[in-house]
Amino acid sequence: MEAAALTEAVFAIDLDAVAVGDSNAPVVNRDLEHERQWEKYEELRQVLNEVRGVLIKCAELLAQVAGVPPLIVERNDQSYKH
Repeated sequence: MEAAALTEAVFAIDLDAVAVGDSNAPVVNRDLEHERQWEKYEELRQVLNEVRGVLIKCAELLAQVAGVPPLIVERNDQSYKH
């Protein structure tokens, strides 16, 4: 169990180094065009947009039950694309 926790901790540390721009951190490709080249990019975006729709409905229902205005602001295109 400790080995798994250590692996997760090291992974988190590596991501932190990337986030702060540490020159010793591994190279990470953040280029959007690189992401779009992935063969499953469109499928992933479709699934994420479907999940987004469900989450928005859940948030609206929770707001209604709580008697507060919804906090979700809809986009005009109804989908999120990078």
